Amino acid sequence: MLEKASDLLSSDTFAAIDYLNKRGNPKATIDSYGKSVNKLYWKKKHLPNAIIMAVAGIQYAMLEAHAHQTTNPQLAAEFLGDAKAMAYDLASFTWPGWNEPGIVINQTDKHIGLEAAKTNLRLAKELSRGDLPLCRAYWILGAQYLSNGAKDKARQAFDQSADYARQAQEKGEELLATGYSAITTLVADSTNDAAKNRLAEVNAELEGLENGKDFIAQLATALKVFS
Repeated sequence: MLEKASDLLSSDTFAAIDYLNKRGNPKATIDSYGKSVNKLYWKKKHLPNAIIMAVAGIQYAMLEAHAHQTTNPQLAAEFLGDAKAMAYDLASFTWPGWNEPGIVINQTDKHIGLEAAKTNLRLAKELSRGDLPLCRAYWILGAQYLSNGAKDKARQAFDQSADYARQAQEKGEELLATGYSAITTLVADSTNDAAKNRLAEVNAELEGLENGKDFIAQLATALKVFS
């Protein structure tokens, strides 16, 4: 299924969507959408097609969830979870803060990413996913608000992310969100000493944590991109 869809993508994106939607196996179709999006982003570096396929996959998964809501609520929730996962990926793939080589993100892409982040958060709440998924949902929402120039909303989302990380007892992700909140302040005012000091404190605390160095590098890249 995925190979055929990939062949169609090279000449007619909507033919690929039509092909996947007609397969008659919702779970396999949703899985193919997800794999296609990741292949387009990571291997092909073709963000426009990745966006098209992600939007189509999210819509397909949500429609299937609605179709099964009465007859099979558990399966419906599974499909909504698939839609949530694709929404998170779409929000992540359209965020320039990664500075991913070969990926060019324009303003329209950023707007789509913000809408995807909102959807991811809404579904995390609807599915009662818990503190850590909510931490990450608020983080990607904050990242997209920052990318779209809504700095106050970005700080609020990062602060909420830190709160949920604290409740989940995930110190690294709490510090990461706090660091992004400080970066958002610095993007607005590069001379803000309090934000500079807070970011330095975050980096110092991250040094001693597992994955801490990766988080430090992530913060440094984002600060460079948005500054």
